[in-house]
Amino acid sequence: MNLIPHVISGVNHPLVSQVYVKEGLRLRNKTEHVLVIRTNIERDIEVADDDVLMSLFAALPAIKDKARSQTGNSIERLEIRYN
Repeated sequence: MNLIPHVISGVNHPLVSQVYVKEGLRLRNKTEHVLVIRTNIERDIEVADDDVLMSLFAALPAIKDKARSQTGNSIERLEIRYN
């Protein structure tokens, strides 16, 4: 298992601060590739503009495809993290 995440470049979205793929463990010690999207949203602040948040959700397939093309791995899980 690789402990160093693979940083994904070229993702431009107003809510996204960083995107990377990490390896995690599933059942029976099998590894999985996890796409992690770190946002600019503070944990305790509400997002006032639902359209911006919905645009992030709409961009998820393109972000996932970019991660797949840069790492060569399929993505089994997605995490969206707040600051």
